[in-house]
Amino acid sequence: REGLYTLCNDNGCDIIIHGHTHIANYEKYKDVHIICPGSLIGPRGGYPSYAIIEIDDDVKVEIMKYEY
Repeated sequence: REGLYTLCNDNGCDIIIHGHTHIANYEKYKDVHIICPGSLIGPRGGYPSYAIIEIDDDVKVEIMKYEY
């Protein structure tokens, strides 16, 4: 996560969304929101998932479990 933080910080970003791991996860590390919504088709976290992200004065992230 330090690498993702550095990437965001160096590029003036507050949020990074990635999908490489296919494992749903959200954390705020220092001042950067790091989001992996998981995967609907090939999840590695045990269940299909996606993320709902709401950006207003603050950032709200909800990882949603998807039922087929």
